[in-house]
Amino acid sequence: MKNFPHQINQLPRLRRALAVFCRLMDNGEDVSNDGVVGDALARAGVYTFRNPGTRTTDELLRGEHRKPTASQGTRACARDLRRFFILSGFVSETRNAWRVAATARSLLALDERRHTDQIHDIWRQSLLNLELADDTGVSHPYQVLLRLVAEIPGLAKPYSGLCLEARDDTDVEFTRILRLAARNNPTATMEELAGAHMARNSVKILPSIAEQLGDVIDRNARLYISDRIADAMDQIGRTETGRGGIASLVRRPYVPRRRTTGGQRRESGAAQPTTRVYDPDLIGNRINAHEDCLDRLSRLFPRNVEQFHAIYDLLLVSPETVLLVECKTIRNDARIQVRNALGQIFYYEYFDVAPLHPDKRLLRLLLTDIPLPPDLTRFLTNYQVGHVSITETGAVNGTELALTNLRTLGASC
Repeated sequence: MKNFPHQINQLPRLRRALAVFCRLMDNGEDVSNDGVVGDALARAGVYTFRNPGTRTTDELLRGEHRKPTASQGTRACARDLRRFFILSGFVSETRNAWRVAATARSLLALDERRHTDQIHDIWRQSLLNLELADDTGVSHPYQVLLRLVAEIPGLAKPYSGLCLEARDDTDVEFTRILRLAARNNPTATMEELAGAHMARNSVKILPSIAEQLGDVIDRNARLYISDRIADAMDQIGRTETGRGGIASLVRRPYVPRRRTTGGQRRESGAAQPTTRVYDPDLIGNRINAHEDCLDRLSRLFPRNVEQFHAIYDLLLVSPETVLLVECKTIRNDARIQVRNALGQIFYYEYFDVAPLHPDKRLLRLLLTDIPLPPDLTRFLTNYQVGHVSITETGAVNGTELALTNLRTLGASC
């Protein structure tokens, strides 16, 4: 069974811990130092001491420092949370330099009382993308957990820890996990697989967070998938309820879908993921032209610009700016497509983008595969929506507003 951090499972407390890491990094402190991080976590009330009595935090820390390094709980908490935030994609280290992801900044900027759904969506996205790798392969444990609970309604809670048992994301491996979950004695099965200590730890974090996010429901130690996840799975279809189907439920990193990157474009008539409520581009061969156009735009940006897609087509995120992109293919229907795109852009901005990036400048772009008539580009500019077209040859043409916005995020155009 794969090892997973297991110190803290309450989302508000994890959020406070993330704030500690961000503050330390912003102040130039070394977050790879367990002592520095551990003390900061204790002073922020994230790490709590057993039997503190009337002693102050400084007194408790002095007592902790007298212990052998390996026995200091503050250091263990620091190591555990650092790994959790790295796995979640909130912090990263490159060449001894630590970096805070834009999603972490967004999570901390949101008000817990007013933006609960948006906060949950950030947590959900990070967990869906979270990978565990060892000698047996790479798996996505949160996706395995949701698949498992959806496949076995009333799953015995100890078996939720099987999400860490999966060696990879293949259907063959998931079938093996299902066979384990069919055994009569969950506790004995899990202890046989991982030992009593690791079996207990396996259910501490991910199942608990899934309940807090409302993705899984616990009824007398039996787990059921929530209506939200069940409805989304029904929309996607049974053939898509594996890793790819689960991942499409919320915002995820944008990856070009051309075959040259290892992915595959969808063929005409293939099942389409329902990540958009309405999109007239999902008709016949237009989906391939639509995706090719997005791929051409995506390649214009440097690697330090994060790229996501969800109900919207593409979102480019830099430290100070976000660019919301709606893509339309034009087939003698430019006015209809522009009209639809304008409504979508402002809807997505209000409900899906602005709440996640309250402190960033928000730019808007309509992307098409052929140029638009001048009256339509003037109409878009009037509403502060830039327009750019990228043809199959790679030719980029756009309004002054659009080209300025693209260059703001470092696009090569």
